[in-house]
Amino acid sequence: VYKRQSTQSTGREEGNEHFKNQRYPEAVKCYTEAVKRNPKDPVNYSNRAACYTKLGAYPDGIKDCETAIEIDKNFIKAYIRKGHIHYLMKEYHKCLAVYDAGLKIDPENKELQDGRAKTMVAISQQSHSNDNNEEAAKRALNDPEIRAIYTSPVIQKVLQDMQNDPRSAQHYLKDPDIAAKIEKLIAAGIVK
Repeated sequence: VYKRQSTQSTGREEGNEHFKNQRYPEAVKCYTEAVKRNPKDPVNYSNRAACYTKLGAYPDGIKDCETAIEIDKNFIKAYIRKGHIHYLMKEYHKCLAVYDAGLKIDPENKELQDGRAKTMVAISQQSHSNDNNEEAAKRALNDPEIRAIYTSPVIQKVLQDMQNDPRSAQHYLKDPDIAAKIEKLIAAGIVK
């Protein structure tokens, strides 16, 4: 049996103290307790996601961020943390999508703007580097969305035409749907 609502923050407060002292496994336990006490509070999920990020348990962190967003679509910290996790996983196309979703809610948020800018720099560096491009492409093609875009006959034709005649890019990129798909492929490291 759990204590009254007034003491529900205890698990969170203990978790915050462990987090500050870099005791992340202990913090996870405290935030998990806080989640059990109040499963409708997005802050508890977001805090636990921060711990999972520090522990390198990225899928768990993403899941907690998604739960926090489901509970409160306007909880910006969850977008920031989820975008950061995708960045660490070098899933730049997902990272941009998360930051953009957060910026639709809070267009002036500096952390979201900075995260998006940092991601764009990483994408630019990735596209100009020959290091690990095959590895990045293989990782990106494991994503069902990227694989569906890349294997689409229309996109294959567009990519072939753009390779044979780079000037054709201007024509194709006027179509917002094609432009968005090409941008995702670039962000995923499939197209340079």
